[in-house]
This record gives sequence, C-alpha cells and structure tokens, in this order.
Amino acid sequence: MIVATVISLSFLFAIIMLRIQGLPANLISMGALDFGLLLEGTLVIVEIVFVAMEQRSQALGERFQGTLKGGMIRKSAGSVASHIFFAQIILVVALFPIFSFQKVEGKIFSPLAFTLGHALLGSLILSLTYVPVMCKVLLNKPVKEKSNAISRFFTTNLYRFYQLSCRHRKATIFAFIALLILCGIRFSFWGTEFIPNMNEEAIYVRATLPNSVNLEESVRITKEMKEKLRRFDEVEFVLTQTGRPNDGTDATGFFNIEFHTELKPEKQWERKISKEELIKQMQDTLSVYPGIIFAFS
Repeated sequence: MIVATVISLSFLFAIIMLRIQGLPANLISMGALDFGLLLEGTLVIVEIVFVAMEQRSQALGERFQGTLKGGMIRKSAGSVASHIFFAQIILVVALFPIFSFQKVEGKIFSPLAFTLGHALLGSLILSLTYVPVMCKVLLNKPVKEKSNAISRFFTTNLYRFYQLSCRHRKATIFAFIALLILCGIRFSFWGTEFIPNMNEEAIYVRATLPNSVNLEESVRITKEMKEKLRRFDEVEFVLTQTGRPNDGTDATGFFNIEFHTELKPEKQWERKISKEELIKQMQDTLSVYPGIIFAFS
C-alpha cells in the first residue's frame, strides 16, 4: 500500500509542477514515466525498515506493539537516505541534455524531461518524508516475513539448478554456447526494423500541394477533399488541418493539408471490403487533383 501510493503522489507532484510552469503533459512525456525509476527509493526504505522491524519483533514478541518505533525507523531510513538521494540525482542529471534542446525538438521533448524530472523529484521527497511516516503508522503490529508456495518453489528449484550446473560445468558451458549460436543464426534472418501493424480504425491522409498555393485555394481544396472522403459509407467523420499546427511543432505552410478520417467499426461496414481496399478507393477518388502528393497511413 505504501509503495502504491507513492506512484500516484509522484504523478500528482509532476502534474502540479507542469501546471505551474505552463507546460503541456503530452503522450510522449507521460509515457516516459517508469514506475521502476519512481519506486527505487521507496522500495529500499520500506525493505530496510521492514527488516529492522522484523528483527525487533522477533526479539520482543508481543511487546513489540507497545514499543516506540520512531527511532528505529529514523535510524534505518537514515542509513540509506544519502544513497537514495544521490541515486535519484544521477537520474535527474541524465536528463540535462534533453533540457538543452531548442526549437522544434525542444517543444516536443522538453515536456518529457520536465515531467520525468518532476516525478523523480517528487518520489525522492516522498521517499525521505512520507514513506518513513507511513511505515510508522501502518507497521505497528508484530512484523513477520511471509513466504508463499511460488517463492518457495523457485527458491528451492533454482538452488538445485545451480548445484546441477556446478556439477556439470562443461555440459553447462557447451549448452549455453550452442544456445548462443542458435540465437545468432536465428537473429541473422530477421529484419533490422520492426514496426507492428496497428489498426486504430482510422486513416490519416496527408496532401502536399504545390508550394506556391495561397490560403484561399488551399482551404477550397480542403473542403472539396473532405466532402469526397465523407461520401464513403465506412467513414464516421473527417477532421481537417490546413497549414502548420497551432503549437508550431511542424514548420510547414498552406501547401500542407491533413485529414483525420475516423472509420466505423468494421463489423458495421455494409460493403465487404478490407481497409487496404478502402484506402485504394480513396486514392482513386482523390487522384483527380493533379500535382498533389497524397500519403495514407
């Protein structure tokens, strides 16, 4: 429970700091938050406090519940506080190159660095203040480490596996070499890029007009293309954008037109066609405009 609350509170701290700075929290910045990074300090403190309290509980028995635990928690947490502090600071320092980004890359990736940096700072503050207090409040009963069947199974069998490997060292080495060679042969037939196929039930269309086009002509063509796309029965709605976006992350002009074509669920399509066939029909429909380059994704 203590560890789980640190995640949400670190998120809250990061959002508050972003709000104060006036920075947006986009998908890139929120996706950069790693629970493992946020919980490093918390897990260390909870673990060392738990071990100290378990040893004290075994020594005192039922009298443990009536004893004062503040000094023990403060001593246990203080023994690792400096290590946690410098470990978290190192992670924040690693973000400094991203803080130095300028122009377009700065607008895209600066929120990522600030979000992760604020979350790490929040988790550090919580680890050194909130976590020891919650340990004192919640861990007030006799503490005893519990094991389950799964952990006992892996602990016992892994130890046996290590013993078996030590007794048959040559066979173990040859087995790992054979596995390494097999993996190398298998990986050599794989491509150098992997992009998963994603079907978000939408088609993104980008039209590139001649650079000399003016705003009025670009808007007129945008309306015509939008109407042509909306005529397809499989289309739910179409959103358009002419020129560059409002945040200035894509430096382009009036010659750039983008269409977000939201599709109905495929089970509601009256025509028995695939998405690829639908895109081909859209390409044929929009091919009446000469000199315009279309990209579908």
